[in-house]
Amino acid sequence: MLEAARVELIICQTCLEYFGLLEQVSVGKVQGMPDIIAAMQSAEKVISL
Repeated sequence: MLEAARVELIICQTCLEYFGLLEQVSVGKVQGMPDIIAAMQSAEKVISL
């Protein structure tokens, strides 16, 4: 639903690898911390879970 609403989903690669979930990602972008920080700094709104 979020992807359909054009929400940019960025998922931490390190976290996915740690929890063994990397292969299960079906939506969003898997990126590293520098990419996540850059996206957060340039975003109009940020929601962290």
